[in-house]
Amino acid sequence: TEDRKLMSKLPGKWADLVKSCFLPLRHYEAGAELVTINGCRFAWGNSISQPLSFSAFDRIGNAQSISRIGIVYADGHDHALSQAKEKWLTDPALQGLRRLIEEMLVERDYARELIVLDLTDRLLYSLMFTHLDEAALMGGAGAYSLLAQHFAGWFTDQRRWVDHLIKTWFADEEFG
Repeated sequence: TEDRKLMSKLPGKWADLVKSCFLPLRHYEAGAELVTINGCRFAWGNSISQPLSFSAFDRIGNAQSISRIGIVYADGHDHALSQAKEKWLTDPALQGLRRLIEEMLVERDYARELIVLDLTDRLLYSLMFTHLDEAALMGGAGAYSLLAQHFAGWFTDQRRWVDHLIKTWFADEEFG
């Protein structure tokens, strides 16, 4: 998308969506990375620590990908990222999500953190990278569809271990 300047060819409403909803998600992904690192910290020496650490690397990679998209969106400048950070910090529409991440960061039970993160991911990824992908294809926003494919694919891969983990936890009589 960078070489062909596809981000600059997004229709107006899609450009607004990228700027106001998608770019602030880099802070969500950075917070999710900290949540999974915390789980890895407390699961040290347990088999769950390996997928948690891989997931943490993926999450920071997702945040960096969103940052790179923001730089491309702004023709090589960082002003779109600065605006996205300000939105993350002050936009009333994002404060519930921001608060949820902050609450997960202070939760002492890493299993609870991971379950809340998973439930949030299920809603957010479905909305941003499945439903909006379909709308982007129909609405002439192919660049959004291209970036949505990456995140949707990552989420599908993430599901492989998270679904198994949660199923195992809920089947364990001592899990509470």
